[in-house]
Amino acid sequence: MNLPLETAAGQQRAWNLLEKLGEGDAGEVYRVESLMDRRTAILKRPRRSAFPSDVIRQATQIEREGRVLRLLERLASNDHVFHPPNLLDRSQDGTEFSERFFIVITPADGLSLTSLAQIARFGELTALETYRLQSNPEPSLVEEIYLEHLAATGKLPDLVLLRAITGLLDYFDAIHTLESDTSAGKAYGILWNDVKPEHIFWQPSQTGFTIIDWGNAQFLEADGVTKDRQFSRPGDHQQFLDEMGRFLEDYAPDLHQRLDWPRETPPGSIYTSGIQPLRERLSELLQIESQALSQARLAEADILESAGPNFRQLSQLGQLHTQIIDMGEIPAYQGAERFFERLAQQLVIEDNLPEVLHLCQIAKQIPFLDDEYCQLLNLMTEETLDGALPRDALSYGVVGDWASALWQLRTATMDQPEPAWWDELSSKVRQLETGADSLRPLVALNRLIHALQAVAQRSEDPGPYQRLVTVLKQEILPRWTQLEPDPPFSGITYQEIERHLEVIEELIPEAARSLVQSLDQPRAQVQIVLDAFEQKDFETCRRALRKVLLWDPDRGRLLKADHALERAPAWLVEIRRGLTEDEPMQDFITRLELAGRELRNQVAQAKWLDALLEAFKQLRHGMDPTEVLVEHAEVRDELSWLITLEPRRPLLTSPDKSVSLERIALPQETRPTLFGVKEAMLGVDSDVKLGAPLDTWAHEARGSSARIFQGELATQSGTSRRAAMKLMRPDRAEYALPMFIEETRILSLLRDVPGIVPLLECGFIQLDQSSLPPEDRTASAEELTGSITRFGLDSVHNFLADLEKRASQDWIPYLAIEQQEQTNNLLLLCDTGYTRGRFTPLLDGLIMAIQICDLLEVAHSRNIVYRDHKILHYYWQNEYNGIFMLDWNVAKRYPEGLSLNETQFDLVQFGARALHYILTGRPAPGALPLGPNRPEEIETAARTYTANWTYDDHRLPKDVKDLLEAVLAGDYSQARHLREDLYTIYNKLLELVS
Repeated sequence: MNLPLETAAGQQRAWNLLEKLGEGDAGEVYRVESLMDRRTAILKRPRRSAFPSDVIRQATQIEREGRVLRLLERLASNDHVFHPPNLLDRSQDGTEFSERFFIVITPADGLSLTSLAQIARFGELTALETYRLQSNPEPSLVEEIYLEHLAATGKLPDLVLLRAITGLLDYFDAIHTLESDTSAGKAYGILWNDVKPEHIFWQPSQTGFTIIDWGNAQFLEADGVTKDRQFSRPGDHQQFLDEMGRFLEDYAPDLHQRLDWPRETPPGSIYTSGIQPLRERLSELLQIESQALSQARLAEADILESAGPNFRQLSQLGQLHTQIIDMGEIPAYQGAERFFERLAQQLVIEDNLPEVLHLCQIAKQIPFLDDEYCQLLNLMTEETLDGALPRDALSYGVVGDWASALWQLRTATMDQPEPAWWDELSSKVRQLETGADSLRPLVALNRLIHALQAVAQRSEDPGPYQRLVTVLKQEILPRWTQLEPDPPFSGITYQEIERHLEVIEELIPEAARSLVQSLDQPRAQVQIVLDAFEQKDFETCRRALRKVLLWDPDRGRLLKADHALERAPAWLVEIRRGLTEDEPMQDFITRLELAGRELRNQVAQAKWLDALLEAFKQLRHGMDPTEVLVEHAEVRDELSWLITLEPRRPLLTSPDKSVSLERIALPQETRPTLFGVKEAMLGVDSDVKLGAPLDTWAHEARGSSARIFQGELATQSGTSRRAAMKLMRPDRAEYALPMFIEETRILSLLRDVPGIVPLLECGFIQLDQSSLPPEDRTASAEELTGSITRFGLDSVHNFLADLEKRASQDWIPYLAIEQQEQTNNLLLLCDTGYTRGRFTPLLDGLIMAIQICDLLEVAHSRNIVYRDHKILHYYWQNEYNGIFMLDWNVAKRYPEGLSLNETQFDLVQFGARALHYILTGRPAPGALPLGPNRPEEIETAARTYTANWTYDDHRLPKDVKDLLEAVLAGDYSQARHLREDLYTIYNKLLELVS
């Protein structure tokens, strides 16, 4: 049944209630999903409509089940075929004995023995419906095969039942003597006290069992009896004999008879007269069944590992699989599938194609083989026999390498008109390999053109539609299938159509969406090629090109791109080998440049390739070889032979200290300050105490929404931890509340990022005093006292849930973050007013800027823009060689994704308020002032700035000035691009001092 959205807050996670699975005398059961990681689980709680006495009884029973499951985890490492569900979570402390109490456990995989028996009795349709209703997760193909077989045979496997019965008795031995400490004292064992076949779950792909419903469990005293003397160990054994006996008698009467199941046993000798003799018979039968299964498995392995597969072995394999599945296990279907492929491959190698067709006919009777695979293999074999297809395509197809098979098919048609079989075969290969039935991009483009023509005929202003049709039909459509289209836009990307998408979407949105959807996967695969190309990983490029062709089988240019990539390694080898005596320099450089430009035209641009081509161009124009090496450091390895043409001149001496771009990892805290939620006191001798202000050392350090004080936090390990305590200004709660919410969420999302000053905890303070200290350098908060509710990092969601309510009740929200040393602030390190005219060393400044770009790239990738780039928010820690960023209350997260305008604005603000400061010792002209900035001031800030160079800036190299001007002008919309350009300059300068 569908429920109104309801969330249950546990100690570890918050859970959405998705579906009510049932209710009864023991409470309600729900299928739930965690908010953070979408984990599916089972929640048990008292029935909401029950009488108070029933609620107390049900909550007590559920609480006891949780304790029992936690204790049973101690048996998890032992060699038991039975295991209980895992306890994942429980309700907050204080909910005990109420309708708000709950536990969350893992779901039982598979089906209960009762359900399996009903599948065997009632047939195939019921089998699959039952499994899909009860199974978590959905059954796999081999599990469906097994259940269909079970329904067809109508018999539960004896081996499964023997394992279940024997394993349950072994599990009783373990839990009946499991000692533990409980709230009522020491316990000497656990009684299940609810033995039923419907509580024992088994999944076909596993050999173990899950045992559920521990609500009736009891703790045993040393004499094996419960404290109230109502239950004892023989009780489990008696239930076992009764319930499992009835089950076997009803669903497996032959096994019941072979086991000579005890019917009546004297009350005082259940174990000796009933269980013990039964165990001996179980052991004997289990050994017989296990030996039979082992022999079948050995025979199966012999066939699967045989060197020369043949039809006789395939027939034997089918018989063995029937025997194995009859005994309750899943055959080695993956190995059998490989055996089938090896047999087909061997027949193709032997050129015995008629036998391949015969094999395809046999495959129709093999349940684990994909029908579409067999049909496609049959079709390709027929076409190959007729001489229409290349044999290589069939060779790839039989082993399931459909990307290579399609590539061979496309290659075979490269220099001839498209054959009749192309559309059908390419569509089937594409469907089988990708699992998608989306439009081919060329089909989507043709449909778009027809749609535009139809709209143009009905439109009062057909001009825009007709002009677009002309462009698409004359410029783009013919080039789509061409092997070698002319530049520009001759590479593997889709820029040629992408530059028209905005107009297409405006004129005919529905057809545009269809085209864009058809391009999504091809463009994603092209990006994989481009990424590998940038790394000079040409083999990965070529493999990825075959994936592109799967999604866009009409893209003829991919074949020429593959040829270019095949030649690229040899081209690079020739470049690295350098000039020989047999060829003039000008001829050598010109030849290499032409080959490189062809590679770029047929594949795509890459930084290393562009640098090589520019270097070749400069060499052709007579530029000094040493200057070429300095300017193009990224290809210095390829062009190192230039040094032999002219001696390399030293540029600068080495600096006094080493320079490194990499930050040093911080030592990891062993534990957070606390877990969960804790009520405590504020004061000098309490869990939390406040100290001197951290926001009054400079006028610019004051914030608009919060005060910041030194703090000390007591940790759960008994130590204390220094922190910067950010307290919301009580008189500006309405203004500050959204900023606190956003900062808390963002810090949680960025908690794993080195360089982001981490959140330690959060919470609420209720002061005994009337207000915070005045904003004065000497006004300490040390004397403040009051109550405090502390939330650990695992309970941030609970803090956010309570934030508005607590703030309205005169509680002061706080965030505790790592305290930074004031002397490390970039305002003190970079501002020439503080440094008395000394500038930050340029390499040091570039390291700071590059590391900030790294942090912004991570934030942007998580849909967060920082926005408030005042220099005060950055710290440099020498001991860790790293930048640290704080104060994210003006930052903003866009869950739906960031636009380029947002990231561009973020980088412009970084350039004006931080990068300009680091490189010149002052902010950019017109940048926002250093004081408290409200979000609306940030949002209305300028989108571009203009640099104004002074005499002091003459020390900056031209490429540094050019980069800074570009940042201020908004030329960068991605942090990684800015980082790459900064890194290029850094490496050039580093060469001058190394």
